Amino acid sequence: MKTIILHEAYIGTQFPCALEYNDLTGLNDGEERQLDAWVLDLIREAEESYDIFDPVIHFKYGDESEFETCDVTGFKGNCVAVTAFILV
Repeated sequence: MKTIILHEAYIGTQFPCALEYNDLTGLNDGEERQLDAWVLDLIREAEESYDIFDPVIHFKYGDESEFETCDVTGFKGNCVAVTAFILV
C-alpha cells in the first residue's frame, strides 16, 4: 500500500476526538458544521485528484502549538499539527 498525503495543517485541540471517535461533545454546532465541511473537502480532493470513490481519510497527529491558525475555523489558538492521508 502507498500513503498519499492530502493535507498538512493545524487544527484546534477540540477536533481530534471528533475525528477519531466521532465524539462531538466538545464542539458547538458551528464547529461541527465547519469540521464536516473540512472533512468533505478532503474527501472531494481525494476523489478528484486520485480517482478514488468514497475514500477513507486517516489522520496522524503531531506536536501541539499554543498559537496557530486553525485550518477548520480560521481562528488562532491552541492547535495540533495534523496530516490527512489516504492509503492506496
